[in-house]
Amino acid sequence: MNKFVIGTAIALGIAGGFGWGTTAHAQTKWTAGTPQSLRGTWTQYRVQHKGHDTIVYWNELVATKKTVLIETEFGSQAYGGKRVGYRLNHGVYRLRDYDSSEKVWNYTKIKRNGQKMTLREYGRRHVGKPFKHVSGQVAHLTHNAKLNREALKSKS
Repeated sequence: MNKFVIGTAIALGIAGGFGWGTTAHAQTKWTAGTPQSLRGTWTQYRVQHKGHDTIVYWNELVATKKTVLIETEFGSQAYGGKRVGYRLNHGVYRLRDYDSSEKVWNYTKIKRNGQKMTLREYGRRHVGKPFKHVSGQVAHLTHNAKLNREALKSKS
């Protein structure tokens, strides 16, 4: 009897969880622009030695009032214009932007912890098609005060 009750409760919990998750994602409001706590320049400099070769990686995120530029070793994204938006949920920022040349919405998760930041691309959505999850690589960035002054001087 206990196995039946526990099994039924688990099945109902799983079925109910799927319904709430998709509904909540669709109903969440996006705020236009970029979050003030992410503005500035965030960088990661890495050097990798392979035999006699040296590979240098430079990951960065530059965020101003209306634009966000993300350049990583696994691809770059430019968020900007009137279609950049974000939302905050449990300390994690979710950025989205529409790329008019590819006609696709890009989604990135960003978590800030003091002077450090972790970012990961988590999805894409082509116009007229459903949202598609992407398991992107993670970049760990650090606040760069020297480059930050230059980025925040711009009016954009």
